[in-house]
Amino acid sequence: MKKRKILIVGYYGYDNLGDDLMLLALLNGINDSLENLKITILARKSQNLANLIDKFENVEIAYFKMNNKPFNLYLYVKTIFTVDLTIWGGGTCFSDQDGLGNFKFFIFNLIFRRKFSYLGIGIGELKKNTSKLITRLLLNNSLFTSFRDPKSLTIANSLTPMKDHFTLSSDLTYILDFKLFKQSSTSDRYILISLRDLTNFYTLDQIKNRQEVLLKFLFGIKQIHECDIVVMPIDSVKDFEANNRFYHKLMNGVTSKNVIFVDDNDMEKKLSVILNSDLNITERLHSVVISAFNNVNCIPLSYSPKINSFCEEVNILNFISYDEELTVSRLQQCLNTSESNESVDIPKLKQLKERSKYNIELLQKFYES
Repeated sequence: MKKRKILIVGYYGYDNLGDDLMLLALLNGINDSLENLKITILARKSQNLANLIDKFENVEIAYFKMNNKPFNLYLYVKTIFTVDLTIWGGGTCFSDQDGLGNFKFFIFNLIFRRKFSYLGIGIGELKKNTSKLITRLLLNNSLFTSFRDPKSLTIANSLTPMKDHFTLSSDLTYILDFKLFKQSSTSDRYILISLRDLTNFYTLDQIKNRQEVLLKFLFGIKQIHECDIVVMPIDSVKDFEANNRFYHKLMNGVTSKNVIFVDDNDMEKKLSVILNSDLNITERLHSVVISAFNNVNCIPLSYSPKINSFCEEVNILNFISYDEELTVSRLQQCLNTSESNESVDIPKLKQLKERSKYNIELLQKFYES
């Protein structure tokens, strides 16, 4: 059988837990379902990513260079001519804030007629006419595209008439068995805080107010005297400063318990910290997802419709919407709900897990054609 080659691109090498997990899930799914397939990944250099890739014999990685756009463009164009298909592997792929479907590189797939696809992607806020135009262009010309949620699929269908190659799947990470990553926990109980860099979503005053409210809430709850507080960036690059500043504010206000900052890029370490927490207060989607799939007490602080969509889809009641004011009383209400929360729709989680396999099935169809 002819040896197939694919290229996988995405937000890789930035030590973002969600993107690392999506890549791991995609590689696991390919290895479990497909044979004779060679995979190349283009990414920013990262030891964490290298460790992840090292587990797969059929995967090689080529690194972009920092602040060297001519080299990176040359590397990308050269690579797409060596593969049968280029895949963008999950995440919020189209939005005014987060980017537009890797357009800066996929434009060369269009120019040179090299096939590309999207797997398990989401569509965020698209208010700008330019954003809608680019999204329509890329989705129309993709070989196939799977969407992680019904809302994203609805938006795509409203933008383009090319609907026959769109599929509803779910997030790539749902394929994973997160329990395999749960390491032995210490006897110390802890509350986990994971903030996101929200500068593309809120004003600086709004971000400051969100953090001040969260601090006031933490200083006022009884758990502050019973648990350590752990602060951990889910994205080690983008989120570091936001979490580091919050950590130092906590250090100045808490004296009765330890306040710990986890500065670790390792994917498995981050997973373990989430899985062993007593309470996870987070602004990151995949931190919410991991908590939901593993019955970890969690208060999601939404900053965009994608977190709302997941919480609503699986019936998480104790989340704070991106379009409502964050207050101490709302946080306390969510805490009270989370402590007795049995509302999460377990059958729905199982359904999403099964639907995630559609992403791999799409690749199988291409591979077998």
